[in-house]
Amino acid sequence: MNSFNGLGRITKELDLKRSKDDVAVLRFTIAIQRDKETSDFIQCVAFKKVAETISKYFNKGDMVGISGSLQTSSFEKDGKKQYSWEVAVSKISFPGTTKKLEKQEGVESETHIEDDEDIPFS
Repeated sequence: MNSFNGLGRITKELDLKRSKDDVAVLRFTIAIQRDKETSDFIQCVAFKKVAETISKYFNKGDMVGISGSLQTSSFEKDGKKQYSWEVAVSKISFPGTTKKLEKQEGVESETHIEDDEDIPFS
């Protein structure tokens, strides 16, 4: 089973991009607090409706709940093979209301958004 669930704060302003095929793609990082002094930074990628929803309703510092699967990629740097991990986000939740959300549409804090379509991998 390849499953990841996490609750963390968005670390940077979000920048929604479009692929060549006009698919919404959003890469972002969340910080999950491990203890009072340590946080883990989780790289995430979302596509389509999920990417658009995150971009629309969340800002840097907002708490977001994510679910998805882990995926790995590799690349060469200075002649050595490097690996990176990220969560392919397929579902989000609003663990609390965000300022953007309250102002725009009043969506309830337990709203869940899922992308039922296949996640495109390149």
